[in-house]
Amino acid sequence: MDPFEARLQFSQMMETMSSFSQTILKAINFALKNQDLHEDFHSVVLEILDRLDFNARINVLYFLEALIRYISNSANFKDSRVPYVDNLERDWKLILSKVIGDDLVNLNSCVDVQREVERVLGKQNRDLSKMYDDLTLENLVVKSEESEGFRAAWSFLISKKRQGIRDRLQLIHDPETAHIGDSLSSKPTKEQILKRIENDRERNKRLKETNWVVARPLGKPDIPEFERIWNQYQALDEDDYLQLKELQQVVRESYQVL
Repeated sequence: MDPFEARLQFSQMMETMSSFSQTILKAINFALKNQDLHEDFHSVVLEILDRLDFNARINVLYFLEALIRYISNSANFKDSRVPYVDNLERDWKLILSKVIGDDLVNLNSCVDVQREVERVLGKQNRDLSKMYDDLTLENLVVKSEESEGFRAAWSFLISKKRQGIRDRLQLIHDPETAHIGDSLSSKPTKEQILKRIENDRERNKRLKETNWVVARPLGKPDIPEFERIWNQYQALDEDDYLQLKELQQVVRESYQVL
């Protein structure tokens, strides 16, 4: 296919992207069929995100998440030169900044996608993920300055969550002027809320459908699959053993005859 025509078709797919698996799968197939144009398609994603409304932007992010998952599970992409993934990781912070925006409307969804993408690629940043979770009204001093890749994206997410908390504090202490720069002032319409619920439902359904899909070209588990699963979890610590002991006690009691 002519590169100009392919770029045009891909742009149209991104502009009309929805949360439904059919549209996402169609775009994934097109992207992989024309993977030699992955640099052009990457620039299309960055350009399109600037033009779409925020409900549509999150759908493009869901597409990127599904694309990364498909590539990661595919036996055809096991070398170091993987199309799309390297560029997406490099610009992940930029992509999230376009999807979240000043109103923080997609912040929670972006965090969910960030964690899923890291899990799929085996690149979890548990320290920064925990730092994000620990940020509260009482704790705004958590700092993180990372410059590249997913760690830079976590630093950005932490700063955005901090921004949202500060906006809430301003709303509490000075409601008269809280609308100035207040990320909560842009109230979503009923239609937008229902659309977001529908998108989240579709995404959760799609995740359940793909969680059990594993590429096994040899028809059985191989070493890379084992290592990918093994690296998803940390070694057991004292808390884990304590929970296992408590669970074991519950099981024993359940078999006791009164």
